[in-house]
Amino acid sequence: MLAVAGLAGGSLAGAAHVAKAGTRALINLSPEPISNWVASSTEDGLVFGGLALAFFVPLAFLVLLAAFIAASAWALPRLWRGVSGGFRGMANHMVTRLNSIGGKRD
Repeated sequence: MLAVAGLAGGSLAGAAHVAKAGTRALINLSPEPISNWVASSTEDGLVFGGLALAFFVPLAFLVLLAAFIAASAWALPRLWRGVSGGFRGMANHMVTRLNSIGGKRD
């Protein structure tokens, strides 16, 4: 039972990390600093609220955890496409700039 709990906890932590890292990568594409501050404050609030719910109202925490897992399963493929598209666009832009500076050589 302990191994199953450890695997479930590790899987949840990994999914949360991937969701957070993907969201952060998309937010960091924005040039203004406000979105970073809002995202950081929201993350801190969600951690505090989640811990409070887990300790004082565990059933509500489990319901919200299930909703988070469902939302993550829906959002992760879209985040992946957004991040990979952003990197692809950035790479294309860099190649275009380098070709315009040095002249294209065939």
